[in-house]
Amino acid sequence: MNLISALLNDAIAMALILVLLTHSAIIRARGGLRHQQILSMLLIIGASILLDMGSVLLDGRTFPGARILSLTVNTLLHMSPMLFLLIFCRYVHYRLYADRTRLRNVSRNLVMLCILAALILALNLFVPVIFSLDASNHYRGGPAHFLHYLSMLLTAGVSIFFYVRFHMAGGTVRFFPFWICILPMVLGILIQAAFLGTSAMWCGAAVGMAGLYMGLQNELSYLDPLTSLYNRNYLRLLLQLAAKEKSEMGGIMIDMDGMKLINDQFGHAQGDRALCDVADLLRAIRPPDCHAIRLGGDEFMLLLPRCNTSMLLGMEYRLRERLADFNRVSTRVYELSLSLGHAVFEPDRESADDFLRSVDGQMYEEKKKKHAREAQGGIHGVPQASPP
Repeated sequence: MNLISALLNDAIAMALILVLLTHSAIIRARGGLRHQQILSMLLIIGASILLDMGSVLLDGRTFPGARILSLTVNTLLHMSPMLFLLIFCRYVHYRLYADRTRLRNVSRNLVMLCILAALILALNLFVPVIFSLDASNHYRGGPAHFLHYLSMLLTAGVSIFFYVRFHMAGGTVRFFPFWICILPMVLGILIQAAFLGTSAMWCGAAVGMAGLYMGLQNELSYLDPLTSLYNRNYLRLLLQLAAKEKSEMGGIMIDMDGMKLINDQFGHAQGDRALCDVADLLRAIRPPDCHAIRLGGDEFMLLLPRCNTSMLLGMEYRLRERLADFNRVSTRVYELSLSLGHAVFEPDRESADDFLRSVDGQMYEEKKKKHAREAQGGIHGVPQASPP
């Protein structure tokens, strides 16, 4: 590939990355591990494109220091794809499972793979097996150059393994166009491996990140900005899909008791913190395919596909246990109390509105019982957990 074509490919990829970075204010504002990972990947791609441009411009140049500079640039350029794919694999795993403990466990092997790649590239400085520079400072692939691309394909394959295993286990995740992300990346690696000197890899990565970014933008429209749970619009979407597919879903309605009292006594900042605490409790007890939703105000909902009453009772039990644990060890100025109600949505027998009225009615029945106990001089608080 000639100089102009290589630089043009890099320029197109860089323009796409700059557009994504320029319009990522919403991502930066939300923070969180997932969004940090996305920004890290964008920055790595941008830096790698600059390195690739530098490698192209330095190829065959013989000015003083050109050889050392070219060797440094190409070594970094060979390491950056592994770093990028490491973060991408971590992103995929966390996107699917949202579990930091599991993420740390799988990250160890990925980090070891990157360390191995770094050691090989360090060795290459003394024994050029991956790449070398000839007397004219031209880049040349070494006898083990294929290992560089094989390691990238292996790391990309790990992310595919995560995704396929998750779906084979019955997991579902929306707004994550995984194949749109990974296929351009893999295609770019294969093209660059087959035609040495091309600059297809980072173009593929930039296109993949654009697909990821579009999925994220769609997701943000269905997220509650305070708790990062899904919002009422997403609930409506799920119920519409369930009705269309004639698929049963189970729901648990959750209402915070005494939210107005928290706001009045401790201020709205503490009220917002209490809402976030409830959101964390829901995330902690929900199965991987369960959707945690904030309906608005102090009302939440857990929605679980292919669910029956027994499963809902089990989730209620775990939530009450986790709530009791929270209140026992929490140093917050308030104590959390929740009223719960559950029902199963059967699209063949009822509408989505009927289902919502049913689950809402059950929740208010529990709230009435609490108010009755208070009126009789009972202690206001969290109902004791009892096994389903």
